Amino acid sequence: MEPAPSLNREFAFFPGELEVFRRRENLSSYDWARSNFRLITGPHSKERWNPDILPYARGVFDMADQPQVRKLFLPWPSQTGKTTMA
Repeated sequence: MEPAPSLNREFAFFPGELEVFRRRENLSSYDWARSNFRLITGPHSKERWNPDILPYARGVFDMADQPQVRKLFLPWPSQTGKTTMA
């Protein structure tokens, strides 16, 4: 009985494939939102979200990043940024 043919073929990834498989930077939700999130309505539409407006948001984002947390309840008054942070 003959051994199975070798499947070792040389190949190279295209640049787009390398980009997909590269290791991503591990960012917290807060840091990701600060650098990527843009507001779409209101007086600050099309601007990046400014975390200085909601200083308490960092605690909420940090809590949501914890692996043991499944739900967060925020019993806050209306218009305090809950929907924006979600």
